[in-house]
Amino acid sequence: MRKGLARVRDFLTDLIYPPRCPYCGRVIAQGERTCGSCTARRWRIADPRCTRCGRNKRDCTCPTGRPLKYYQGVAAPFYFGGEVRSAIYRLKRSCDPVRLMSEEMYRTFREVYGGLTFDRITCIPMSRRQRRSRGFNQSRELARALSRLSGIPFEELLTQRFQTRTQHRLTAEERRANVLGAYDVRRGADPEGMRILLVDDVFTTGSTAAECAKMLCFSGARSVHLLCAAITLPEKREYRVDKRE
Repeated sequence: MRKGLARVRDFLTDLIYPPRCPYCGRVIAQGERTCGSCTARRWRIADPRCTRCGRNKRDCTCPTGRPLKYYQGVAAPFYFGGEVRSAIYRLKRSCDPVRLMSEEMYRTFREVYGGLTFDRITCIPMSRRQRRSRGFNQSRELARALSRLSGIPFEELLTQRFQTRTQHRLTAEERRANVLGAYDVRRGADPEGMRILLVDDVFTTGSTAAECAKMLCFSGARSVHLLCAAITLPEKREYRVDKRE
């Protein structure tokens, strides 16, 4: 009965709001996932992956011999480029591609973290000003969708204490300084003893994720693993790939 009602609801929703390609935004037919001309295949991250940065090992620039701090690994289905970049920008503006991105992330989750049991899924938080301006937190929407797909309970464990500068124009060192002390465990949350899956949209240097994971670990979390929609390529590699677009 519930499944039947859900199908009717989805059908009526598609009539009022026609489905669109999550990559380019073109209207597509019911039942289709993309417009057909968009493909994210060449941006998919293939095995073997580096557990430290989530990239394919041929694209990895991680220093050898330096252990990870606070989180135990990072994974994502895609590199941040081409149609995937367009989809992420649409995700930040309207949250339209959440369904497709969460399904791709769930596939990667099973491949990379399938042998682990998680107690909670949580997300990178936003400041109050950002939430008021945008109306939603795209990382929260991805985390909630992953919770529905995986059956792992979603809980907002973190809060952002103050507004930070936009990260994308900062150096790695500036990013770390920018987020220092910006996050904390939400009042009333108790991550002690939990294995936590921390969700975000894009992984660049990992400064924000590391700061969030640090606060979870300081509050007793057993471990923190990261899952994102996309990971940026090292600067030189990204420039070369973008020239092919």
